[in-house]
Amino acid sequence: MKKGLKHIFWDFLIIIVVLAVTVVIHNSYASNTIIITPDNPDWWFAQETPTGSGTFVTGPSTPPLGNGSLELTVDSTGGEIFGTFTYAGTRLDTIKSLSYSTYRVSGAPALAPHLDFDVDTDVTDTNTSWQGRLAYEPYYTNTVSTGVWQTWNPLDNSTPGNWWFSGAPGNSVCPISSPCTWAQILADFPNIGIRSAGPNTGALQFKAGGGWTGGFVGNVDAFSIGIGNVVTTYDFEPPPPPATLHVIKVVADGSGTSTPSDFNVYVKNIGVNVSGSPAPGTSTPGTLYSLPAGMYTISEDANALFTSSFTGDCDSLGGITLSAGDDKVCTITNTVIPVAIIPVPAPAINANASTNGGFSSRGGGGGGGVTGGGIIPTTNTVIPNLPNTGVIPSLPNIGSPVSVKSLQNASVIKASATLSPVEKPALFDITSEPLISVPESPVPFVVFSIIAEVAGVIFIVFVVGHVGKYVKSKNKKLEKNDN
Repeated sequence: MKKGLKHIFWDFLIIIVVLAVTVVIHNSYASNTIIITPDNPDWWFAQETPTGSGTFVTGPSTPPLGNGSLELTVDSTGGEIFGTFTYAGTRLDTIKSLSYSTYRVSGAPALAPHLDFDVDTDVTDTNTSWQGRLAYEPYYTNTVSTGVWQTWNPLDNSTPGNWWFSGAPGNSVCPISSPCTWAQILADFPNIGIRSAGPNTGALQFKAGGGWTGGFVGNVDAFSIGIGNVVTTYDFEPPPPPATLHVIKVVADGSGTSTPSDFNVYVKNIGVNVSGSPAPGTSTPGTLYSLPAGMYTISEDANALFTSSFTGDCDSLGGITLSAGDDKVCTITNTVIPVAIIPVPAPAINANASTNGGFSSRGGGGGGGVTGGGIIPTTNTVIPNLPNTGVIPSLPNIGSPVSVKSLQNASVIKASATLSPVEKPALFDITSEPLISVPESPVPFVVFSIIAEVAGVIFIVFVVGHVGKYVKSKNKKLEKNDN
């Protein structure tokens, strides 16, 4: 007997547990909040009658969700709509919860934005023609106030009711003059739903106006709709304020020859240039960009003559993350790469040579001497500006381009050009430097140096003589040509 009772007890306990689990499952709901901003393609404004307008604003006061709301403005004849086709085809008996909040800025005491459905009174038949709207207006059973946020529950079944139809057949049962409760709507039209008759039909919308004397300005926020076990809440917000980015360019070359505008600067989002990029670099306060929140990369064209570094709010690779309303700075600094100068003893003076500037070249193999008449400096003298054209007397035979760089102050790169020699002598043309004139006296001899990079090997060549054009003659002497 006791054993039998024990089995009965456990069977009863199991039944209780199953019932408890069932209750928990039936009362579980999934919820999510969607922020709607002006660029959301699923929601839209429409002026139904002139004149009306709609927008997103911050406030007013403290909205129920977030910092903003949608605002509807109409004059005495205007009608303005804000709606979505997301819920086309939804049966009304599957809607388990509805709520939204309004704020009246100005308008008559009874007025507040109303919630409408583009309705089909029987979604099971083949008639999908226009049957008007089913509208909920708070004022029938509530007091609408100015200057405060108020929240409405359209499914509260307050009597005499807040729902009315604008078209047949619904308006014969629940006209604007005699609205119905939600329960009455479902009882009279058990298969009622939001119309679905193709694209751009079946709107769920908020409306202000349609003959509201004196006009109206009001706001809507925190719209929530529960269908089945899924509750979706919409937070209407204005677009977030853009972030401000200053990109500053600094060039440290020791002479001021190169400027920020010599470098192109890029600002990219996911590899795509933003508006205004690329742009020449600018010094403080830099180039200004107004950007939405996101991750960006700042870069510039590669330049083998300079190193680059990033400071400020960007990381060492030029990456930066911007939030709405940020004001950040990224500085790119380019520093010239130092060039080593190999000291070369000054050539000896040939006392037997003439003093009219003629000189000869001698030597071969890996080393050679240069002698000449006249005044030769005792140290290497670097000319600040090279002539536009000239001759490099000796370079290896090559067929690929090389880079020629002139120097100033023994370390600063002044200009560059490209050589494509196929035989000696190698001609060069440095068009970025102005042509200068050096007088014959009292310094008839000057020395200038050129660095040539050939396949990664650096050659330093020193040319001694009057400034002018020199060519290599058949008898292997350097001859001055002033023509």
